[in-house]
Amino acid sequence: MFSGPLVASNQNLELKGTIFTKSLKPLAIIKNIETGKINMYESGENIGKIEILDINRAEVILREGKSRYVLTLPGGAVKQPKLINIDIVKRGETFYISREEVNKAISKIPQIMHDVKIMPHFSKGMPQGIRLSNVKKGSIFQKAGVESGDILKSVNGMSLKTPYHIFKAYKELKRENALTVDIVRNGEATVLNYAISGGKI
Repeated sequence: MFSGPLVASNQNLELKGTIFTKSLKPLAIIKNIETGKINMYESGENIGKIEILDINRAEVILREGKSRYVLTLPGGAVKQPKLINIDIVKRGETFYISREEVNKAISKIPQIMHDVKIMPHFSKGMPQGIRLSNVKKGSIFQKAGVESGDILKSVNGMSLKTPYHIFKAYKELKRENALTVDIVRNGEATVLNYAISGGKI
């Protein structure tokens, strides 16, 4: 096992936040400063030639070759979360959001996750979707048409049976320009449609 000294990261990366929940493995939100792209990662994944070794609440340990680096959050911790303003516009039956706002939301996920409670929904002892509750007024979830009590079933045909499937769907669909989310609301099946544009909405 590699045990070289930790040094401050000189990589072109910035740690935007970390996510710790009972239902998910620890996740890190990391920005590539050169490209401006923001993505979520878990331990063992790679950013180019850089491997993510460990994710802690205020830092991420990376390895490149024989060197280990540490990315830290500014100030060493996440501040008390405030409601994040994300622009989403509904026209007809579709919710519109720009790619820029999507990236903004991804960079703020640790704060945004305080605006909703997510847990598996079980039917006959088996996970059958993701139940949302405690959706905060004015949050990105409410703006996106989500209500407390909704059960997420799938997105673009990908089944959502556990909260971890949300992360898997993100990895598969993050470049898509259209999302169709199947939900159950008050016992009735319904659909939420989203369009992601390159410019302003």
